Amino acid sequence: MSYNRKDFPHKISVGLWCNEDATIFYYDFKVDNSRIRGTLDYSNKNWSVAMKTSVAKAHISKVKEEKKALLSNDLVKFGIFINRYFNKLKKSEWIKTKINHYNKYIKQFLESKRVRSIKKSDIEQILQYQRDLNLKPRTLKTTLEVLNPIFKKAIENGIITKNPCSGIKIDIPSSKQIIQNPEEKLKEITTVLYNVFAIDPFYLSFYLFAMQGRSKSQIIQLRWENIDFDQNIYKIKENDKSYILQPNIKEQLLKFKIPYGWVYESSHNLGHHITNIEKQTAKIKKYIPNFTIRYMQDIVKEVQENQIMGIYTPEIKPPEKKAKPLKLKPKLSIGKFA
Repeated sequence: MSYNRKDFPHKISVGLWCNEDATIFYYDFKVDNSRIRGTLDYSNKNWSVAMKTSVAKAHISKVKEEKKALLSNDLVKFGIFINRYFNKLKKSEWIKTKINHYNKYIKQFLESKRVRSIKKSDIEQILQYQRDLNLKPRTLKTTLEVLNPIFKKAIENGIITKNPCSGIKIDIPSSKQIIQNPEEKLKEITTVLYNVFAIDPFYLSFYLFAMQGRSKSQIIQLRWENIDFDQNIYKIKENDKSYILQPNIKEQLLKFKIPYGWVYESSHNLGHHITNIEKQTAKIKKYIPNFTIRYMQDIVKEVQENQIMGIYTPEIKPPEKKAKPLKLKPKLSIGKFA
């Protein structure tokens, strides 16, 4: 319901106001960052203003106590606790994915349960429900990835003593493909990348980062401030680790480098990084139909395993001879892309 604060000009006490003739009272206060608003209509009561004020104060005092009790360790509902947890986290695509997963596959089972009452059997019931939907093991594992940190936080707050997710494991079948002639395939991919993105250092550098083992989420969240071109290193915020900036990637980055901001900023949503690369990957698939970032990284790993036990990541070099441009007409677009 929408409330117009201007309709209640007279302040009675903190969080409590009334209208001109003191027949309707408006309250607005917070309990543990939860905003509580409402009105109390005493227009049909033959009470004095003092009586109405006293009853209104008693009412909101009761509302506050009930809300505090609801948020106490013994009574707190899982839905309230997880919302408090998510609200304190910095918003990101990763967090949005986890919230969406919770709303779709978990919420209906746990939202109304008290955190203290949730048992291992409840988690197993959720997972069985997902199996009945024929969801992939990766999706089931996401459920544990959502719930585990929530219950760990509940343990920290003294709400529970044991994580109900403990001991539950989801085995994910290996999706690694058996790759024949990985060295030749790596050369093929490198040639295609340098041709497709011949005048597009923005996306060429993106796929070269991926070739070095970085995930899509790690790459799109790179900021110029996290790249040291003098020391030839860059830092991934997601895992707080630093990596060597390979010369071939550095060469491309310098072509559209700016002082600060997202390295892969969206041209349609300035101030934000790009969110997908489907169109660019489709360009590569015209020449390598089964291309994916994962497929490319598996090839690189296979090459690594054939070289010095995989200790060093080989520098991926462009073709020795300048390849003939493919029959594409890419537009010059350096710096910002969707």
